[in-house]
Amino acid sequence: MRESEGRVGEPLCQSFEASSLESLIEHLVLTALEPAAVELSLTAAGSIESERERIERHHLQAVERATYEASLARRRYEEVDPSNRLVAAELERNWESRLQTQRKAEESLNRFRQETPSTLTPEQRHSILQLASDFSMLWHSSSTTNIDRQAIVRSLIKDIVVDVVDNTERLSVTVHWAGGFESQHETRRHVRSFDQLDGAAHLAERIQQLYNGGYPLSEIAKQLNHEDYKPAKQERFTRTSMGALCRMLRRRGVIAATPNIKPHYWRAGKLCESLGIKKPTLSGWPASSPQPMLFKELPSEPVPDRVTVDVCRLRVERPREFGAVWPALKGWRKLRPDQCLEERLPPGQEEIAWAAVITLLVVARFCNLSSELHIADSWYRSTAWEDLLGVPIEKVNPERLYRALDRALPLKAQLEKHLRQHWGGCFKSNSTCCCTT
Repeated sequence: MRESEGRVGEPLCQSFEASSLESLIEHLVLTALEPAAVELSLTAAGSIESERERIERHHLQAVERATYEASLARRRYEEVDPSNRLVAAELERNWESRLQTQRKAEESLNRFRQETPSTLTPEQRHSILQLASDFSMLWHSSSTTNIDRQAIVRSLIKDIVVDVVDNTERLSVTVHWAGGFESQHETRRHVRSFDQLDGAAHLAERIQQLYNGGYPLSEIAKQLNHEDYKPAKQERFTRTSMGALCRMLRRRGVIAATPNIKPHYWRAGKLCESLGIKKPTLSGWPASSPQPMLFKELPSEPVPDRVTVDVCRLRVERPREFGAVWPALKGWRKLRPDQCLEERLPPGQEEIAWAAVITLLVVARFCNLSSELHIADSWYRSTAWEDLLGVPIEKVNPERLYRALDRALPLKAQLEKHLRQHWGGCFKSNSTCCCTT
């Protein structure tokens, strides 16, 4: 594909991952084999009984042969002249040997009959019927190899024709079955960009509606998944991928920097400004509710002078450090490093944006100078950093932190230049900041 493009200038041919087609073909094969389950179960039970009868006949023939040879050896010994002692002794040893062979054959037959009953028990027959009636269990069994699955597919399907519909994520699949039947199906593939999605315009409009409705990124992702929208490179939307998508739509002017909310509604930040309270005080209130972080303006009512609290019914749940990470994060964001990082580290296929991980490392240096291993194992879960940054605890591990350092090191000079430019304006200082990595 790349060779043709580089040498003769031909366009790239259509491409997709095998996983995009594998699940569809597996479903079609399992569906096609469902009517054969009863016949398969009866054949399996008959095959087991036939195999048992064949082995029993083999043991019976061995016993008959050993009995005949022992009888023949006995007659030869009885017919020999007693005066011929050497010959008589040799025939006696041969007779004894044949008798031992006969006894071993009879013991082998009896052992086989005891260990293998002549007919299947009801439990064994039920187990076979149950296994054969659920061909999906056979297909996914650990004893079924990929070679076995390929042989089944090749015996049922002659060939498969796949076409990419208008260079989008849609795949048109035509299956030519071995009996001459032809079936049409459609599945999807992963594409490189948002613009390749078949319903990109409609999806952008839906995101705009949810965004202007005040829904946070995690709730937008959940709602899109519920409405069966699909992203370009993954199976489901996540908070991280939704953040990257919203930044892209914001650069294109599809959505504004801040949502256009309804009249008489407040965003959390504006409400905190109006009430004169800190945002952390307010941010926990809607955390357990799926509603957007919007607060409706209510008629003015007198504020009570005091509130009665039953201390006996209060309890502390998951205490976390908040005082250090919040001002450190605010100070770091006043320098606007995200703008510099996003320009030089554009979002890709990573689950957590590199800019967010680098921000975590910087704030950790301010608050608790320690190793990446300590940050991932202990410090991160002991602070309110998960709520502030929006990165789950299970996603913070030493490997991701080390990889973020590798990404940030080549940008050291550019980051220092960016921080120097914004230092004086943010903190009204004429001094030069000192940046270390």
